[in-house]
Amino acid sequence: MYSRRSMMLATALLCLMFFAGFGLRSILAQDGKGSVAGLPSDIYPDSFARAPLPKKADLKTDEEKRAFDVVAGPEGLKPGPIPPNNLRLYFPIVAEHYRTGIRWLRENSTIDAKYIELAILVAVREAGGQYEWSAHEPAALKGGIAQSTVEIVRNKAETKGLSEQEEVIIRFGREMRRQSRVSAKTFADAERLFGRKGTLAIAMVMSHYAASSMLLHTYDAHWDPDKKPPFPAEH
Repeated sequence: MYSRRSMMLATALLCLMFFAGFGLRSILAQDGKGSVAGLPSDIYPDSFARAPLPKKADLKTDEEKRAFDVVAGPEGLKPGPIPPNNLRLYFPIVAEHYRTGIRWLRENSTIDAKYIELAILVAVREAGGQYEWSAHEPAALKGGIAQSTVEIVRNKAETKGLSEQEEVIIRFGREMRRQSRVSAKTFADAERLFGRKGTLAIAMVMSHYAASSMLLHTYDAHWDPDKKPPFPAEH
């Protein structure tokens, strides 16, 4: 039989272990990790990635704070799957330049905006970029890219029946991702259809959005588990 004193000590020890565990959980919750059901323990709940949302209060210079406001917008950053440029806000001046550069290129590429949106979809689908796909699929459809074309890109299907411009953009992006170089034929077809500057614009746009997807992969960015992803994760 345990003595009464031994039982009291055991009870006290159990209580201490319980509250110590509660305290550890509180620390983890404050740190932002391990509190998203079904996601790895190093994922933060406000960003669904390996880094929490950047905070303007952590910045040191007025220039950084100004750039932060430009990219974050008047409402600031909101919890949810983090966009790549919001992740770049740890370096807000860099994030602003990324934003300005890609916007200028898209608006001054000499190519129909719908083909730019298609190029973005091809790049992010090949790179497995779920966030960027969800952001640009509506723009592609609104701009005149048919749902059937979007599904070909989404499902990595054959390009039969598409316009020559659509087929070449899809082939161009797939070769950029899957091969050591874009083939001479595909490159020549692109320059014939879109010109020298247009072809370069397509390549630069695709490179930008593929790199953004790679950045999110590095930080193991996850889709919101409560929402259906645009396509299965491949990383």
